[in-house]
Amino acid sequence: MAGRPRLQPGQLGSVSFGEAPDGVRGRARVRDASGELRRISTVAPTREAVTEELQRQASELVHRQFAETKDATLGELLDAWVQRSQRVCRPQTARTYAGTAKWLKEECGALSVRSFDLRQAKNLLQRVSETRRGGEAAAQQAKVALTGALAQAIDRDLIDRNFIRDIERERPQAAPPTYLTLEQLEILRAVVLEREERTRPNAGASAGLLRWGIEACVGSGLRIGEVLALRRVDVDMDTRWLTVRATLVDGDEDGGWKNTRQTRLKVLGQARRQRASRFAIAALREASAAGKDPDPLAPILQSRNGTFVAARNFRRQLREVRLHPGLVRALARTELTPDDLTPHILRRTAATLSAIETGDLSRASNLLGHTDVNTTKRHYVGVAWRQVDESDVLDTIFGRGTDVDW
Repeated sequence: MAGRPRLQPGQLGSVSFGEAPDGVRGRARVRDASGELRRISTVAPTREAVTEELQRQASELVHRQFAETKDATLGELLDAWVQRSQRVCRPQTARTYAGTAKWLKEECGALSVRSFDLRQAKNLLQRVSETRRGGEAAAQQAKVALTGALAQAIDRDLIDRNFIRDIERERPQAAPPTYLTLEQLEILRAVVLEREERTRPNAGASAGLLRWGIEACVGSGLRIGEVLALRRVDVDMDTRWLTVRATLVDGDEDGGWKNTRQTRLKVLGQARRQRASRFAIAALREASAAGKDPDPLAPILQSRNGTFVAARNFRRQLREVRLHPGLVRALARTELTPDDLTPHILRRTAATLSAIETGDLSRASNLLGHTDVNTTKRHYVGVAWRQVDESDVLDTIFGRGTDVDW
């Protein structure tokens, strides 16, 4: 059996509570900056206040040791950066940072920050790029983590400059954003409907979840997490207006794996009212009728138990259909593979085909809720929206008439 996880510097162990004449007494262990375990205690009116004070003591202990020693290892600073990210970042971002810090500490965790210089940092990032899975993307992740670690060192007066920011990494040229053609979308719809009929005997009313989610994504341009977070009260079936103000994430505020409705969208300022297409509303109306829980605050797309559907479950259902031979052949016609068929390609499809139809990139940007049209252009629509037609001018300049027998 695996033992308990090792406490990191500044991290509280289990808190034990007891009665005290003037409140509640709490005791806990904490690992200091040198790696030694220490016991701390306090008395406060409530258990919550005890825990808060113990955490303050633990943080102060580590901070004081950093200031006294005027040195720290990169591993300790990475841990401090991760702890900060858990307080200020979204759960999924904090988990990503923690994963990066974990493998990066294996590379450089024992190095002293005062002996760590620009040359070592460049060599480290180059080694990560050449040896770690993900290549240059892994090196970029390492750069973000090291920047955060050195920011912690600056806060503690261990160093006076964050030289990691001076390192330029060569970013690989991004491929044009992918999207589905109308033909591919129709084939996907047929394959999904076939799966729905096959699974209905076991899935019951929830058999249509995949189809409803696809239609809602394509018909609104929303992210899958935003679609799944819609409640009955957020959808006006008559006017077709959606109130978009939350998203579903696979993780809670404590970093656990839990389906959570997060009332913060991916980017600040993206909360909005957005009108959906008629076919998207038709799908949502069908989903609403099939839902088990009629409460206005219940999700519009419900699981068998009337709860929110996790985005990971929607992705799993989509993976089950993307290897269909007919769909694979259709995707190959535009050099797509089954791995390209993700929920996000539905959002890009809505934006790209809209931009191609209207020739207006700003309308596609509004559809996606972007505040910067360049984000739409670079990551979603790409070059696909650009339709250049100067044929009449070229005929005028170079043409020899339409009656010429070529």
